[in-house]
Amino acid sequence: MKTAVVTPASQVEKLIARMGEKGITHAGELRVDVPGVSVGKAEYPEGVTALEILAGKSRKEAPIFFCNIREITIRKILKDGDGGEIPDEAVVHGLNIEAPGRFDLMNAKVCSNGKIEVTVDEETSVVPVTQ
Repeated sequence: MKTAVVTPASQVEKLIARMGEKGITHAGELRVDVPGVSVGKAEYPEGVTALEILAGKSRKEAPIFFCNIREITIRKILKDGDGGEIPDEAVVHGLNIEAPGRFDLMNAKVCSNGKIEVTVDEETSVVPVTQ
């Protein structure tokens, strides 16, 4: 089992853009679907090497990539944002996988205060995406 971690190559800007498309702002807390994340797959941005991505990561961790995520669906607003900018750093909690692949995170908890926090918990389904 490997735990998904955000790395410098995760392309957090893609997550920020998708959140912005839905009007999500700083300090918001929501339940959302985040379709099409890749975990542990070699979908590196051009010019980025595997060593850069995995630098400092343990064998029990796998990099997460937001580069191919599709439109986010808001399921529930738990707390409205304050209208400020979405943070430019992210962290993922609780996403553990058996094997690399693409996944839809259904009903993940997303908070955007200080850092974007994407949490996979007991209310979240992690659905493998078949190509």
